[in-house]
Amino acid sequence: MSRTKLKMAPRSGKLELAPRGHWVLKENEQRKETNGILTEENNVNRALIMTMYSDFGKEPPPELLWHLESLDARHQQVTDFTE
Repeated sequence: MSRTKLKMAPRSGKLELAPRGHWVLKENEQRKETNGILTEENNVNRALIMTMYSDFGKEPPPELLWHLESLDARHQQVTDFTE
């Protein structure tokens, strides 16, 4: 027996009847795309910050470097888990 659910369609805003798994897959797809965009933005921000410190002839604060390393490690864990 296929389970269905009435839900608002993401793009059209209309109520539609669709298999529950379809919505989960669609939401997962959208979240992956959003995560990819956020990762790109973070990489640009990181490069900008590091370039600014370099241009001013200064080293980034150790706390900043620690946070960046921590984010890298967490990102790697998630990436390894989802592959």
